[in-house]
Parts: sequence; C-alpha cells; structure tokens
Amino acid sequence: MVSRERGKTRYVGMILMLPGVGVSSPGGFMIWTAYICEVNFMENDFVRWLDGCCSGIASLEAEGGARRVAGDVEAFRDVMHEKAMLLAGMAREGEPHIVALPERMREKARLRLARFTASAENALALDSVFYMSALLFPDEYRDGEPNDLELFRDEIRNQLQAEA
Repeated sequence: MVSRERGKTRYVGMILMLPGVGVSSPGGFMIWTAYICEVNFMENDFVRWLDGCCSGIASLEAEGGARRVAGDVEAFRDVMHEKAMLLAGMAREGEPHIVALPERMREKARLRLARFTASAENALALDSVFYMSALLFPDEYRDGEPNDLELFRDEIRNQLQAEA
C-alpha cells in the first residue's frame, strides 16, 4: 500500500504484482500501480461517518425527549436503549472509516471510539435508563451545547482543515 499527499487530496494506491504483464521488476514479476481511492481532507469519510452518527444520536435524543415529556416511560426507555446500542457499536462500525484519517490521527480516533463504546456497554450492562440518557453529556452540559461525540467530530474536522 502506498500513499501520496498533494494539497488537500491524499492518493492511496496498491501495488499489484502480476506475472507476465506491465513493467518488469527484479524478481521476475510485473508491477502495476492502481489508485484505489482519493480522500479529500475537507470531506473526509471518517468525518462524514461521524456526521451520520451525530445526526442519528440527535434524532434519538429528540424522540426520547418527546417520549419523556409525553410520559411514555417505556418508549423513552426503548429510545435510550437504541441510542446506547448505536454507541456500543461505534468502535466496530467506525474501524473501516478510520483509514480515511492520516495515520498519525488513527490511534487517537480508535481510543475515543473505544471510550464511547465502553460507556455504552456499561450502561447496557447496568440496564440503566439514566446512564443511557446521560451518555455523551458531561455533568456541566447545557441544552444547545454540542455533546461529546459532536465535539470529537469537530475536533477531527478542525485538525484536518488546519493541516490541509
């Protein structure tokens, strides 16, 4: 796998070695280079994926709030369980998207996703609706402020833009 960066675009390619075709190499194999993707740092796949997760969480939070206000405790519990399940799968679901990040940012992203996952798994193991509803929200949170997942997404986006 090779990677070249030019401006805001990183070209990622794979060197394919096939016998009998292309440019000869010392080992008797022929070398072909195929560029398999272009990644624009301003519209990074990992950030797009995080945007989708943030939107999904926001929708669940809005639905949960409406259920709570309506006094539908069971529906609120179901929505918060769904939120926790979404967060519990983040480390696994995010892994294919992490490769869109520059290598130096990948481990930090993995660790943050693992923290979101661990917190959600704890909330599910305890079967605590309060814990599920509090996921992503620090103690000092105020309505209208970004939650921890949105802050993480914005941090990644800002780092990518600063380096572009």
